[in-house]
Amino acid sequence: MESVDPEILEHAEKINDFVGEGEFGEVDQEALESLLDQTPMKNTQEAGEQVLNALFEAAKDEFADEDDKKILDKLLGLVKTHERKLKEPMAVYRDAMFYPNLDNVDVLCNYIRKATERIRICIFMMTNDTLKECILEKLSEGVRVQIVADDE
Repeated sequence: MESVDPEILEHAEKINDFVGEGEFGEVDQEALESLLDQTPMKNTQEAGEQVLNALFEAAKDEFADEDDKKILDKLLGLVKTHERKLKEPMAVYRDAMFYPNLDNVDVLCNYIRKATERIRICIFMMTNDTLKECILEKLSEGVRVQIVADDE
């Protein structure tokens, strides 16, 4: 697992401290929102996860019963599962290219090589071996590939 940026961890700790002060349900919402707005943007997904962890840890600190803490841990897991799905990134690259054009093959292969989770391609017909190899390479890395092509 990659290490978390120290600045993000420090910020998450500030949130945990802020939420953990006083009575848990009596948090100054405007002050909390202001603190959340200061979340480092170096990696918003990582920062968001750390903030969510901090909030749940502060809530968990309020429980004495271990079974209640386990329920809160399960709730955190469910929230993270649904949050990832809701925040699934939109396409980073959208482009229309025309073929035959070797420059466009290179452009599309560069887009494909950058994919880490999913590739969606709409193409009339798959006839280019270079393009095919780029797609097969990403498939072997576990990237989900979806191709829409002419049905013939």
